[in-house]
Amino acid sequence: MQLFIASAISLIVLNNYLCSKLKIKNKYAICGMLVLCSAVTFALTIVPYLNALILLCLTSFGLGVLVDKIIPKKNKD
Repeated sequence: MQLFIASAISLIVLNNYLCSKLKIKNKYAICGMLVLCSAVTFALTIVPYLNALILLCLTSFGLGVLVDKIIPKKNKD
């Protein structure tokens, strides 16, 4: 279950990064870009040897983002 959540989080973070680089501000365009990123990721996971690599990268990146957001950062006083 948490692996699916990590993959979804990594896709959302990737989408936000791409939209900021492409300067997309419209909410419908951002949703369309998220659908496009998801479709490209799904298409890449169909390829047999890329499947494991893509899912490993998505899961590890998503879990890293999730842990980074959950664990509070120490203040530098």
